[in-house]
Parts: sequence; structure tokens; C-alpha cells
Amino acid sequence: MKDWMKIVDANLIPINEGRKVSVNGVEVGIFNLGDRFLAVKNSCPHQKGPLSDGIVSGGSVFCPLHNWKISLQSGRVENPADQIDCSVKTYHLEKKGDDLFIQL
Repeated sequence: MKDWMKIVDANLIPINEGRKVSVNGVEVGIFNLGDRFLAVKNSCPHQKGPLSDGIVSGGSVFCPLHNWKISLQSGRVENPADQIDCSVKTYHLEKKGDDLFIQL
């Protein structure tokens, strides 16, 4: 798996929750949506809140600091609406057995 790195056992991330991992010095939030896992840079664009500590709802996470809503699929800020062009980096994940791999 070229450019892929094993990062975590998927069983360690409960459904509808996130966990922080460090990948080459970058904090990444890994989220279990039940039917899939998604990954974003673990830093809200507003004031750098740790997204992995936020509340997951559907395909979005709410920043624990000021409740900004961010799409885990696209990384785009969904709320507040005036920040719609603001986003966080997303990463490709792949699950093999119980392990999650991230594409670097």
C-alpha cells in the first residue's frame, strides 16, 4: 500500500465518536460514523479547537469550543453560514481487517 500508513485499530474508536492520532507530526481526527471512517485535520479553522473532542452528528462534527459545524466528508464549514468558504484538510482512510490506514 504505497503512501499508506497504519494508524489505529478501528475497534478503539466508538461509533459516533472521534479520536486523535499523530501522523508525521500532524494531529488528525479519526471519526467512526458506523458505516465508515473519516479523517480530518484535528484543528477547527476558527480557533484551533480539537475536532476529535467534538460531538458527531450524521456526517459532521461540532467543534467543542464554539460549536462550528464541519463536514467530515468535505472538510467544509457548514455553520456558521458566513464561513462557507472555510475548510479543514481531509485525508483518505482505508480499513483492512481491524486496522485503519491513512494515505499520506
